[in-house]
Amino acid sequence: MVKRQHVRGAVVASSCLGALTLAQAGLLERREATTHWSWAGYVRGRYPRVAWNTRRIVCDQGTVITAAGYLATVDLALHIIATNSSRALAHELGRMMLAASARQHQSIYALRLADPAAAGGPLSGPEAWLDGRLRSAPTAAEMANHCNMSLRSFHRRFREAYGVTPRKYLQLKRVQAVRQRLGESRRSIGQILAELGVSDVTSFRRVFQRELGCSPAELRRRLRG
Repeated sequence: MVKRQHVRGAVVASSCLGALTLAQAGLLERREATTHWSWAGYVRGRYPRVAWNTRRIVCDQGTVITAAGYLATVDLALHIIATNSSRALAHELGRMMLAASARQHQSIYALRLADPAAAGGPLSGPEAWLDGRLRSAPTAAEMANHCNMSLRSFHRRFREAYGVTPRKYLQLKRVQAVRQRLGESRRSIGQILAELGVSDVTSFRRVFQRELGCSPAELRRRLRG
């Protein structure tokens, strides 16, 4: 039914686990899509041909739009209004509903940014090994050696298992570690970055902003209320 309507020209949208219905109908293959962050490992394993991006609140692929969790239905509605009418109207409606009209990231709410390997995937997870080596930032070659694999096979299997490159996964692990320390520690941001071996602070701040939608200082202010 959903696929038939889409073929006839309808725009289809989902929120939270509704994305699984669209994926099952074949509407998300080779498209970027999102769902609730806690289901990232499951959906990647169940629907590997979908470009899952569970760091996003809304993924708009033109005729197929997916949104994150249950409350992201509001973000979805405001996004559709902004796209088909105006951003100003979406903003005003957001104010009336006491809702932000420009949320882009659900990763700020996620317990983890670096998702575990997809269930039944081809790679036994090196998460624990990486957790103990965030400061030294191991290269993909070092990771491959740890897994007793050739670099080429490791890159391919890592992306299949985690949905990102080894380099990207390490970045997410570091961002996750910094986010945790910002909420638990009174140490300065510079001290926290140094503890994790971050040498290029400017580059890391760009990565942090990209993944969470705010700077480390802004996140610390939010966490402290």
